[in-house]
Amino acid sequence: WTSADATRRSEVTMSNPFLLDDETGFGALPPPSNPPRSNPEAEPKRDPSSSKSSSRAGSSHRLAPDDAPSDEKKSLLGAGADSAPGTALHDKPPEITAVNNDTENGGARRRTTSWIFSLVFWQQYFDVDTEDVVDRIKNAIGSPLSGTFGNVIGDNPDLWGPFWVCATLIFLNALGSKYVNYLMHDDATGDFNFDVNRISYGVVMFYGYTFCVPLGLWCVLRCFGGVNTGLAALLCVYGYSLMVYIPMGLACLVPMETVRWAAFLPSMVISSTFLFFNVRGVVAESPKGLAFTTPFMGCVVGAHAVFGLLLKVYWVS
Repeated sequence: WTSADATRRSEVTMSNPFLLDDETGFGALPPPSNPPRSNPEAEPKRDPSSSKSSSRAGSSHRLAPDDAPSDEKKSLLGAGADSAPGTALHDKPPEITAVNNDTENGGARRRTTSWIFSLVFWQQYFDVDTEDVVDRIKNAIGSPLSGTFGNVIGDNPDLWGPFWVCATLIFLNALGSKYVNYLMHDDATGDFNFDVNRISYGVVMFYGYTFCVPLGLWCVLRCFGGVNTGLAALLCVYGYSLMVYIPMGLACLVPMETVRWAAFLPSMVISSTFLFFNVRGVVAESPKGLAFTTPFMGCVVGAHAVFGLLLKVYWVS
């Protein structure tokens, strides 16, 4: 090897960027072979005052209102015409409610389609106030012959009324009737015993009748009657049809059998009449006519009368 070959090899090594010569392992870039030299005499001299004025002009040009983003651009960026830039990303999202009630604006009430086992789904059936419940109780007890309960509830059938009507009846009939027996009890015959199982039987009897019977009727109407009706409306009608038995339960606290029968018979007639006239309007929509409506309504009224007799014989005694 001559000195010229060694010099040429070192130049090739220094100019190869793929050799791992640096600490990063990616190779060192070769330095430029002929770096350009600047000639200070050829460059023109700049006036500091002119550079400052040009920079000010450029900054003023960037802040000019004519070049500001338009409303369309702001909307694309997510900010309104009157909002500060970037605030749209921090705005609160609109609240999503379980029930969107547009009846005040003349619209229809829209139901939620949430999961049936979620609280959001059942919240819509308890969206009533005191005025709504009072109007429905008045229609159920005061005008059972009108058959206008569907107009009273509109498109907002509730389960609040049926739930608490059943709970009140369980309390009155399981505890109230036995309270009268306790007052009439003779201590000489022994201690007074209260059957706690009556509460369990009451839960099965009242809630089972109020919720299971309408469910069966709804299935018959949809599958055999050709009537497209809502299950919640039937549950609401059955629940408020038992409302008249609450005053009866209070009257039965009087320890006289004559007073109890006098309170029970009108209550059963009012409840059966209310149920008949309000369910008949739904069943009348069946395309099968009287061949389906007559036996169906006979079963509805008969089952309700049997329920009332069981209530009197087993509970109010």
